[in-house]
Order: sequence, then C-alpha cells, then structure tokens
Amino acid sequence: MLLRLYQKLRGRNYSDPCLYTFPFSLYSIMVQFTIALALRDKSQSSRELAKIKHRLVNLHRNENLSEDYLLHVNPKGKVPALTSKSIPAPLTDSLSISYWVCEQHPSLIPEAHRTTIQRLLSQLHHIQAENNPNPAVDDLLARTDISPEHRRALEYKRDWLLDVAPEVLPYIAAENVNWVGSLFLTDPCQPSMAGRNVCDLVVMDNL
Repeated sequence: MLLRLYQKLRGRNYSDPCLYTFPFSLYSIMVQFTIALALRDKSQSSRELAKIKHRLVNLHRNENLSEDYLLHVNPKGKVPALTSKSIPAPLTDSLSISYWVCEQHPSLIPEAHRTTIQRLLSQLHHIQAENNPNPAVDDLLARTDISPEHRRALEYKRDWLLDVAPEVLPYIAAENVNWVGSLFLTDPCQPSMAGRNVCDLVVMDNL
C-alpha cells in the first residue's frame, strides 16, 4: 500500500491545482496541515481546493533541481510550490500557498481574528535555517550534457541561495525556537518538544 502511494505521489501530475511537496520539509508540512484543516469540512471549501493533487518532489534525489521543475514550477528549486489555472504564476513559498488555501476556505481566517492570525502565520513561516549551498547544483553545472536553459536555471538557483538576505532569519534564532516552543508547551516545568525538534525539521528545506 505504501509503495502504491509513493508511486502515485511521484508520478507526473498536471491536475489542477497541484501541490509539489516533500514529506520531510517543514514548510511542506505547514501547508499540508493548513489543507488538512480546510478539508475537515469540505462543504465550506471551494471545489478547487477539494480536487487538489499532490506531487512528490524528492529532495534526496535532487528532483527539485530538474530542468522541468526549475523552468516550469519553482526557479528557486524549493518546496512547497503550487500550480493552478486560477493563478497567473506558481506560488513558490509556504506562506503564499497557505493564504491561497485560506481563500478557498475563508472560515480559516475569521474577520474578527484576521490581524492576529496573519501576524502568527507570518512569524511561523519565516522560521529559517542556514541557507547552505547545495553541492548538487555545482555538480550539475559541471556537466556538459545539460541544456542552456537548464544551466541558466541552475545558475539562478545558485545565485538566489547565495544572495538570500541575512536579515530574513538565515539561522534559527533562539527567540524563534522559544516562540515556537511556547505554542506547544503545556507544562512550564517541562522542556518544550518544539524547542528540541525544530532544527531537525528545517534542515531539509535548505537543499
């Protein structure tokens, strides 16, 4: 059963809309959790959200660096990403995708709490780890059998990663870990599980 599910996720899927994701990516998990909340009551979700499909982008196999993914889905080579005929261009970050989901299920952001929810979402989705260069990019650029378009896309991916502004939390700052921990800490006398595990969750998002 798990093998069939894996094969289904890996298969090329041009259904509309389509979420490109990786199960060990913190940002993918954030989006999938938002979708799960929205689909608890399908009667209030849009038809577009109800028919969303998922496609696995295996970061362990550098599928995020493929020519097709970089040119047609996300030039940054990151997950998650969302494509849909209803939007002019793919959504390439977890926060914008989460807001798209909320637009399909407006009750997720009640007007009375909109400001607070948007503030917390922004903080949560800006937790970042160190943006380390991915050696696989240079390995691909060293090849002579890739197309000029793929080479330009890889160079853009490499330069984008190097140019990520340091002020946008390039590291998991202690205050971020404490803030996330406070969301889940039920017993103030016990250490926070979130504080211990956030670093493990985000490491795959820097490929």
